Formats: sequence, C-alpha cells, structure tokens
Amino acid sequence: MNPIKSSILELLSSEEYKVYIRNAGNFRFPVGYRFAEHVQPEIEIVYMNSGECMFVVEGTYIPMKQGDCLIVSPFVRHGVPVEARIPYSFTQLEYSLSLPKELSKRFSLLENREPYLKLSSCQGVCNIMTSICRKYRQTPATDFTQTSIDLAVGQLFVELSDCMERKKQEHLHTDNSQSRADEIIKYINENFETDIRIEILAEEHGISSRCLRKYFEKETGMSCRQYITMLRIERAKELLWNSGKNITDIAMMTGFNSSQYFSRIFQKVVGVRPHEYRNMWRGKIADIDYTVPEDMER
Repeated sequence: MNPIKSSILELLSSEEYKVYIRNAGNFRFPVGYRFAEHVQPEIEIVYMNSGECMFVVEGTYIPMKQGDCLIVSPFVRHGVPVEARIPYSFTQLEYSLSLPKELSKRFSLLENREPYLKLSSCQGVCNIMTSICRKYRQTPATDFTQTSIDLAVGQLFVELSDCMERKKQEHLHTDNSQSRADEIIKYINENFETDIRIEILAEEHGISSRCLRKYFEKETGMSCRQYITMLRIERAKELLWNSGKNITDIAMMTGFNSSQYFSRIFQKVVGVRPHEYRNMWRGKIADIDYTVPEDMER
C-alpha cells in the first residue's frame, strides 16, 4: 500500500480525528465589493471560481484570480480591503480539526506554519470544497453527513498537499527571471509608499523591464503602474476613513510627491476629491465602482 493511502486510512480510523466547520459555501460578489480585515481561530481556505480580487494577509497584498487557492492560518488578520474591479466568486471553507501529531507530519498542508499559502492551478480543490459545502449545509445533519465531511476533508488534505509539492518542484525549476519578478512584486507590496521606478527595479534585479511588465500583468491582472497606484489609493482611503491626518500628510505617506498631484490622481481613480471622500465615507465602507485607467501617470 502506498504511504499516502496508508496515512489517509490511519487518519480516518483515528479516534482523535475530528473536523469542525464554522462556515462553508460558494459566494458571489459584485463590482466594488470589499470586506474588512478580520481574525478568526479557524483555518480558512478560499478557492477563486471566477473573476479576480485582492486579498491582504498581515499587511501583504495578494492578487487572486480564477484557479487560485489561498490558505490562511488561524489568528492571522486578513480580508479584501480593495474594492473589486470586476465581479468575482469563490468557494470558502473555515474549519478547525484535531488529529494525532504524528499524522499531521505526513501531509504538507498540515505542516504549513506560514501565515498564508497561495497555490495556483489547483482546480481539483474546487470539486472537493463544493462537496464539503453541500454536506455542511445539508439538513438534518446525520452520522452519514459527518462521515462524508470527514472523508472529503481527508481528500482535501491529499489534494492540497499534492498542489504544495508540485509548487515546490516548480520552484526548483523556475527560471531566474520569474523568481526575480516575484521578488519585485514582494518589494512593491512592502514599499509602495516610496518612490518606485520600475526600470530601476528591473535593472537592480537583473531582469528586463519588458519581461517584468509581462509577468506582472499575468500575475496581477493589471500593469505595474496600475498596481502601484491601486495600493497607494487604497492606503490613502484607509487614512481618510480612520485618521485625522490632513490631505498633505496623507499624500506624503502614500507615495505622492504633492497634495495637488495626489488629489488629482485620487479624483481620477475614485471619482471624488479626497476631502469629499472623507466627508462621504469616513467610518463606513465605501461602495464606489472604479478602475485604474491604463494610461495612469506616476
């Protein structure tokens, strides 16, 4: 018997193996939808069925598109603070579990200790999660229902662990240009409020700006300039909502070189001036539909 099958059978037969689901379902969201960052004690798995959106996990922005899967560890702050440019939908599972420690070591997913893990091209996850959602919402709940959930969650462990192993192998064979592009995206996520020059960044990381722009479009669904502008505007909106800082200070804190330029770009993207936005939405969640124009200037 192969070791994976043996581990699953041992897992399912263990008295310590228990699955607790707090929420599970398929969700659709309109253009402009966002939800605040939050923390929960359960593991959360999100599979993108359609569209695209931007998650943030512990301050790190993570672009998500169809076929992507995001696993968020317990007690890690996360949410979708960036208003969606297009409609999107995802399947979500929030769960906790108990199981023997020696068994958790046999599955890559259960050994993960990072705040989050993003996987791509893992369509096999979708059907399993959908099955779990249907069983979870089935009433009345029976022993058959719980057994089906336990089996499906075990299958989910296998599928996600397989995706993680494939990701490791792909990383080992990833060309240098892709690795460098990933490093640049990470740098932008952490430093978008500073003066960022794409050409200089590309040169410093030994990659052509053309290759970087192409990879950026593929991974985020937008140009480098659009992405940086989006991060800056979203941070500015948070400061407008939740602080008493003046417009000039907010402009400087979000990477704009003057309050006039900031106000002009903010109005071009959001549709209203910063002080108007503050008066309309301070302390509330905005519901404004906007897109960052392709010709957005720095």
